[in-house]
Amino acid sequence: MAKKKHVIIEERTKALEAWGDSEAVDLGVNKIEYNDKKIGIIAGGIAYQYAKEALGDKASYLKIGCLYPLPEKIIRDFAAECEKVYVIEELDPYIEDHCRKLGINVIGKEQFTLLGEYSQSMIKKVILGEENAYLKADINVPARPPVLCAGCTAQRSVLCSQEAQSQCQRRYRLLHARLNGSSRHDGHLHLHRAHPYYTLPRDEQS
Repeated sequence: MAKKKHVIIEERTKALEAWGDSEAVDLGVNKIEYNDKKIGIIAGGIAYQYAKEALGDKASYLKIGCLYPLPEKIIRDFAAECEKVYVIEELDPYIEDHCRKLGINVIGKEQFTLLGEYSQSMIKKVILGEENAYLKADINVPARPPVLCAGCTAQRSVLCSQEAQSQCQRRYRLLHARLNGSSRHDGHLHLHRAHPYYTLPRDEQS
C-alpha cells in the first residue's frame, strides 16, 4: 500500500510544481514585479512585505506564494533578468538552497542571519547600505510583556487550559481537606494541596 501511495505522491508533487509555473502565476500566487533590475528579490510571506517596504522601486520582486513544491521556471526567468539576486527568508535557507540546486547564483544567508526575525531596517541596511533615521525620547517606556495577538484563535485554548488547571488545583485542595481536614482537632479547616491521584472512596463518589 505504501509503495503505491508513494507513486501517487510523487505524481501529485510534479503536478503541483507545474501548477506553480502556470496557473499560480495567472492567479497571482507566484508573481513577478519588475522595477529596477539591478537588484532582484526572491521572497515570500512577511519577508516579501518587509523587502517591498524597505526597498520600494529600487528592486524587482519575485513573490512566491506556493512554497512547496517550489517552482523552477519562474525563478529561472526572474533571475535571468536581474543583475544581482537576493533571497530573503527568515530562519532556514529553504528557498536559497532550491535556487542553488537550480544553478542560480543568489545571495542569502552569507549576508542575512539565520536567527530571529527580520525587519525593514535590517533589509535596507544589508542591501542598500542605508540606515533609517530614528527619533530618541528621554523617557522610560514601560516594558510590554509577551501577549497573544488580538483575535488570535489560540487565546481561547490558552484561557481554557489555565481555567482547567485552576479548577483542578481547587478540587485537589478541597478533596484533601475532606479526607484529612479532621486530623487536626483545632476547630479550623486546613486546606493543603493534595496529590493529583487522590480520589474519593467509590461509595462517596457522586
